[in-house]
Amino acid sequence: MGVVSYVDEYELGELLGNFRRGKRLSPYHEFHFVNEKPETRAAFIAALATAPIAAQIAVVDMTRASATTSWIMGKGDMLLARLIALCTTKMDRNAIENAVMLIDGNKGSLRFCNTVRALLSQELRAKGYSRGLKKVRAARSQRTPGIMVADMLAGAARHEVLHGQPYLAPVKKTVEVVSLP
Repeated sequence: MGVVSYVDEYELGELLGNFRRGKRLSPYHEFHFVNEKPETRAAFIAALATAPIAAQIAVVDMTRASATTSWIMGKGDMLLARLIALCTTKMDRNAIENAVMLIDGNKGSLRFCNTVRALLSQELRAKGYSRGLKKVRAARSQRTPGIMVADMLAGAARHEVLHGQPYLAPVKKTVEVVSLP
């Protein structure tokens, strides 16, 4: 699960467009870590080294998660909402206040977006924020460069934590990985 902060969606879209052209991919190619060849994965992450992004990625090894962890963090949507809140509250304050959060989903994701919004508001108030996110809404990943970047970074982090493959080396300065438990 990943939270990516960026200011200019157009600039991020251009970066992905240039990457697609360089790899001779369709202009509509949707990046998903599990669907990409290892060399495409590595090249994609390397291309992000110059991108103006910051990211927090949470990797949960459910085989090591105890009953206590699931009691504290919850299960299903609540677990995911808590991980989003955990990663978001670790971001720079300027990246959070008055920002729009896009969650990979569709119109049926409204309930989950409301859960994330409520949990994040509670967490941010506890940390002394006067303003929180402007909006939390679902968006389709194929139309949203930031969601594709989050998917690729989350997949790379998972492989790094669970399999020792150092995909994230080029972006270590802008991507932080939290491994749970």
